[in-house]
Amino acid sequence: MQWLRNSLITLVMLILTNPVLAHTGVGSTHGFVDGLIHPLRGVDHLLVMLATGFWASLRAGNKIWQLPFIFLLAMLSGAGLQIAGLSIQFAEQAIILSVLIFGLIIGFNLRTSTLWASGFVAVFAFIHGYVHAVESTTGDFQMAYLFGFLSTTASLLSLGIVFGTLNVMVNQGIRIGFGIISTVIGLALCIG
Repeated sequence: MQWLRNSLITLVMLILTNPVLAHTGVGSTHGFVDGLIHPLRGVDHLLVMLATGFWASLRAGNKIWQLPFIFLLAMLSGAGLQIAGLSIQFAEQAIILSVLIFGLIIGFNLRTSTLWASGFVAVFAFIHGYVHAVESTTGDFQMAYLFGFLSTTASLLSLGIVFGTLNVMVNQGIRIGFGIISTVIGLALCIG
């Protein structure tokens, strides 16, 4: 029951924060450090990136890095196409929905085909990349910003794999707690 208490404390702390701070549109980004920090500013990014790594670890096997790699490539593609002028309607709503869906996937330990999981991750990662790029400035600092947020994303994906690996050691407690937290926050974001 320790995991339940810790999950509830974490949930309360996350709810008390501003969940979509990463997408306020306030200010501008100016380089590597801003890109490095950007994914850490919003609970939506944190949860989806951690969940992707977590889901990859639950799928395990010799393809544990497949989903994180797809996430990074799709996110970079979304950012690149946004910089090239692509406009996606309802991107913010899709980001919020991704938190809810990833919470349900982890919470229920959803088993899918590799193709379905890869496509699902690619779609949401593409949108996350798009939204990250919307916040970037143009010019010399833009590439540094992109490299910064890709670096933090890779770290969060890896941390998700660690959580998934630890989950096996504590009898699925981390998975259930993470799934509950992500689902509740996803629902709160959808409602709010």
